[in-house]
Amino acid sequence: MVPTPLQSFGGGLLLFRLFGLLFAGIGALNLVRLREMTAYRIRRRPGEVDGTIEPSWTRLLFARLMGGVGVVIGLGLASGLFGP
Repeated sequence: MVPTPLQSFGGGLLLFRLFGLLFAGIGALNLVRLREMTAYRIRRRPGEVDGTIEPSWTRLLFARLMGGVGVVIGLGLASGLFGP
């Protein structure tokens, strides 16, 4: 078998494993810093009201669920369970 670039020793491309770690890290950040990851600011012209939109309970629940799915998929990619 001819080695391919960025191939790791356990099989699978190292690039997929690194992407899996990044994906799991973003998912974990979404679990740990949930309010900061889901809130956003409204900016308008000078003189008008600026503000921060706080997420609803449903949006927080869905973001928490998707963060958990991201961690599972990311760790699966990093460990070599998923991917080529």
